[in-house]
Amino acid sequence: MKTGDVVILTAVEIELSRAIGKSIALWCAYRGRWVNQRSDKQQCQSEVQAEGIAAEIAFCKATNAPLDLRIDVRPDYDTIYQGWRLDIKAMSFQGPSLKYLVSKQQLDRHASCDGYAFFNGKMPEFIFAGYIGRPRMAAMPMVDLGFGLNYAANPEELFCLELASKAEKLIPPADDEWPDPWE
Repeated sequence: MKTGDVVILTAVEIELSRAIGKSIALWCAYRGRWVNQRSDKQQCQSEVQAEGIAAEIAFCKATNAPLDLRIDVRPDYDTIYQGWRLDIKAMSFQGPSLKYLVSKQQLDRHASCDGYAFFNGKMPEFIFAGYIGRPRMAAMPMVDLGFGLNYAANPEELFCLELASKAEKLIPPADDEWPDPWE
């Protein structure tokens, strides 16, 4: 998948996204586990969740990656693409100051996630913005754009998936990322 590729969802995929988004919002509210989701304008949580699920569906549709629709038991990542565990992020904000954000809580909580795939747009049309590996995202500067500190990557710091898979695999993990043989 290359940067700038457009994925358009069908009516069925949009309705599926909305239904799952509503279910996730209800499940989180019922469990008292409200997720602090950012939004460029006031949106209810079911809409925010639906946009995120729609981006996941768009990614899986474009790459033929498996789609995990579970609500109650979710891994630290959204899908696996060519052996990479990816968290899919959707951004609806457009403009010259566009930044791709991952919160410190998400980065810490998603320990088994290998990287992030970002989409711009809203249902039904998503544009693939690019990919960034988790270690590279953790090295990005932190900024506060009005909803807490977040790691922020500029658009030019993202890769298309084909380049990322070649480049990132050649970079050895940092010392603290090597598996501990005693665990």
